[in-house]
Amino acid sequence: MVGVRKLIFGLVVLLGLAVLADFGAAAWSEYRVSRALREGGVLESDPAVTIHGFPFLLQARDGHYENVEIVADNVHTDLLGDITVEANLIGAHAEAGELLDGSIRSVPVDLLYGRVMLDATALGVGTALRTRSGKLRTTGAGASAGTHELHPALATAGVGDGVPVVLHFSAPWCGPCAAVRRVVVQVLDRDPGRAREVELDLDENPVLARKLGVLSLPTTFVFDGEGRERFRASGVPSVDDLRTALSSL
Repeated sequence: MVGVRKLIFGLVVLLGLAVLADFGAAAWSEYRVSRALREGGVLESDPAVTIHGFPFLLQARDGHYENVEIVADNVHTDLLGDITVEANLIGAHAEAGELLDGSIRSVPVDLLYGRVMLDATALGVGTALRTRSGKLRTTGAGASAGTHELHPALATAGVGDGVPVVLHFSAPWCGPCAAVRRVVVQVLDRDPGRAREVELDLDENPVLARKLGVLSLPTTFVFDGEGRERFRASGVPSVDDLRTALSSL
């Protein structure tokens, strides 16, 4: 009987250690993903990340996770102020090594649920969202030559070489980005030589996107010939607005 009890006790201890190891690995992975999201999303604090499903280590082995829940508070937006973003990644696919070392940059998912929560004081702003989406806003018009720092990636793209540039970020999964292309082509074709178009893939230029404060797609910038940002728009700008912005340079 004593031997059986010892055996049972040993099995219980091993099971407990296995559970602790599983939860420890999950907690570390959640922390690393949270840090990567904060750095990649230019967030003020670490979002809460919960990897549901047990055991975690079997999910990590297969590179397939049942449900990853993400909650980011105090996400700043130009139109609605600070908001809370919640997302559930159902059937997320990621290598275990990327989760553990925080090197993960993109996650294919089978299904994505998300919602945005607004502060009550932002509801009045939300009513104007439709009219303001795509509106070109003046930015940095007062900056003088020599007081701004041109990012190397912008210089490589031809920004700041004496010709105004309409730069817009896009991605293969961004439907409205095609509308931005049509607007830009329509404006520039009507007045050849006034400005040049530069389109950058968001997934291929994450550092520059963070530097410029790109929070959504499509996002369009208008730079003057000296490389100063003069206008920006979140959404699809109108032909008239873009033409007016370029005529002021």
